[in-house]
Amino acid sequence: MWFNSFSFLWFLPTVLIGYYAIPNWRGRKIALLIASYFFYACWNPPFVLLLAASSLIDYTIGRTLGTMESPGRRKLLVAASCLANFGVLAALKYAGFLLGTFYSVSHVIGIASLPPMPAWIGRLVLPVGISFYTFHGVSYVLDVYRGRIAPKKSLVDFMLFIAFFPQLVAGPILRAAQFVPQLETKRENEPIDWMRGGYLIILGLFQKVALADNIAPLANLVFNDPGSFNTIELWVGVYAFAFQIYFDFAGYSNIAIGTARLLGFSIPENFRMPYIAAGFRDFWRRWHISLSTWLRDYLYIPLGGSRRGTLITIRNLGIVMGLGGLWHGANWTFVIWGLLHGVYLAIEHLLQPLLERIPNAIRQSRIAGAAVSILTFQLVCIAWVFFRARSLGAAGAMLEQMLLPNMLTMNFHSPIVLYLAVGAVAILIGLLVSGRDWTRRVPAWAWGASAAVMLFLTIFTWGDANEFIYFRF
Repeated sequence: MWFNSFSFLWFLPTVLIGYYAIPNWRGRKIALLIASYFFYACWNPPFVLLLAASSLIDYTIGRTLGTMESPGRRKLLVAASCLANFGVLAALKYAGFLLGTFYSVSHVIGIASLPPMPAWIGRLVLPVGISFYTFHGVSYVLDVYRGRIAPKKSLVDFMLFIAFFPQLVAGPILRAAQFVPQLETKRENEPIDWMRGGYLIILGLFQKVALADNIAPLANLVFNDPGSFNTIELWVGVYAFAFQIYFDFAGYSNIAIGTARLLGFSIPENFRMPYIAAGFRDFWRRWHISLSTWLRDYLYIPLGGSRRGTLITIRNLGIVMGLGGLWHGANWTFVIWGLLHGVYLAIEHLLQPLLERIPNAIRQSRIAGAAVSILTFQLVCIAWVFFRARSLGAAGAMLEQMLLPNMLTMNFHSPIVLYLAVGAVAILIGLLVSGRDWTRRVPAWAWGASAAVMLFLTIFTWGDANEFIYFRF
């Protein structure tokens, strides 16, 4: 069941009516848990058992950590949680990738007498959302271990934290400290909460249906056959994908946040105008915020962060960003995408002492800020080539054509002017609806008018429900 499907249009009102019809708070939570499991079962019912098993393991480990004092045994429990969670994720998501890499390396070094790759590898099905709810469970266990939160006694509350349907399959990634306290008291909405929640849902659907899905054909056209296009066309196609993935994922996040708000819950924002970022640290404070902060808190800082010298900092950035890329998909293209961002961050770190010598009047000028943002965006788009390309070879060939100008005749088989117009509108709307300071100055009637326009355009452009990109991860 996708947020942009007609089935969700009846599912959400049904859940809201049933949820608020129950006077008892515990009864509401149980109903919401059942609805969340039903929502997840709509993809592949057997994987509900995996979701439940993962929740029970982490709940039990968390309760045990709360009563155990032996440091060694506590560490073993944390290791058991990580092994259970990441072991299942590795088996289902990375088995084919790891085994295929092993076979490729063996072939290169001359080992030819290997048995054929097992047939079961090709039959593995990746459970939707496993990369997200795995991070929920692991972060909970680590926070209990570190004493940041108390173990949750209520099994219903913990399972609802893991399975809360608005963010279950594609985030934002929740922390127990953010969500579990909200389960302690009955959630009630004010009229402004209903308006905000509804507006975010309309905005998210507009971003996905009217923008992302209409930009996608241009990106697909270029990436499916990059050799048929010249340098300008390739850059236009990459820009198209940059905004497609932004509006696709930001749209999902807005629908998730809005749906949670209708149910009385607050979950954190996931995007904050990432394409105006001035530098790559700034970019990762704005893009997929729940993932970048998770990697920072549970991987980068435990590795030493930036506290142990330049070489260790660069090593940590490479490890974190490489694993962050691998988290997105079992392919070397994602690893290179992550490592490339690690290189960007490392260079930025190395240049920081030099940049601090530049007078403040220059560094803080609008022209300098705009120049840095434009450069950051271009480099982000170069990295997107690896993220979207089918293989490393295809990405390399595409980048070669992009960076070595080849201005041949325009070859687009669809109206390029229309695509560029859609892209321009997408950029404008993305800037407007994401500006936190700007939104405070908008009168109520303008919000209502913009919601009506977006709803009309969403309905007008609604076609077959296209999968959200991050469902694949």
